[in-house]
Amino acid sequence: MNSAIEVNKLSMRIDGRELYDQLSFRVPKNHITTILGVNGSGKSTLLNILSGISNSDAGTARLCPHSQFAYIFQNYRASLLPWRSVRDNITLPLQLKGISSRGKAQKLSELLSEWPIDFSLDTFPYRLSGGQQQLIILLRSLIAEPDILLADEPFSALDYERTLLLRERLFNWLKKRSASALIVSHSIEEAVQLADTLLIFSKSPTQIISRIEAPLHSPRSVELLSTEAFHTLHTMARDSYLRAAA
Repeated sequence: MNSAIEVNKLSMRIDGRELYDQLSFRVPKNHITTILGVNGSGKSTLLNILSGISNSDAGTARLCPHSQFAYIFQNYRASLLPWRSVRDNITLPLQLKGISSRGKAQKLSELLSEWPIDFSLDTFPYRLSGGQQQLIILLRSLIAEPDILLADEPFSALDYERTLLLRERLFNWLKKRSASALIVSHSIEEAVQLADTLLIFSKSPTQIISRIEAPLHSPRSVELLSTEAFHTLHTMARDSYLRAAA
């Protein structure tokens, strides 16, 4: 399998309606693909199928064999373990791998050198804001350095200033490690800023109505948002999204 992710002729019915109409696309290795689509177009369900949580009725949706993946759920609060400290929530994937306490501490230190936080590792998630809780989930997803990241609205609870910073940081983190990602977003700006390729989903039964390549320079900093190239891609994505929503 040469791709990080392959979706081929995917079909599925939910509550008596056809959700996908032979949906097909691929995410190359070392590539970031973002998805925009109206509510009900099956974006979150697609990530659940890829992660093995849900099954389709026909077709295939799979990750590259033997790859390690992480999944950032849209419901980030439900993904946290409230009885564990921030430190223990973030390092949970390493614990499940049997990494020693010393090894976990080293990996956490390395991660926080790239992703500094402004709250205590010894506090508990329920004492933190929604944005801080979502950041914990992001860090937990990255600490084991996955080959593939599946992310469903990873910055939805963060304020705009922090979101701008973390978008750039996530893009650079993925590219530095030659990782791949499939990211669902409701923000056109975010989808364009992060994407190598942007997919616009139709209403259900869902098909891809537009595929937009985004050959923007790196890093994907806030300054990029003021460029003509970004504005052109943003306009293309907005117009395609509006057609899909009509």
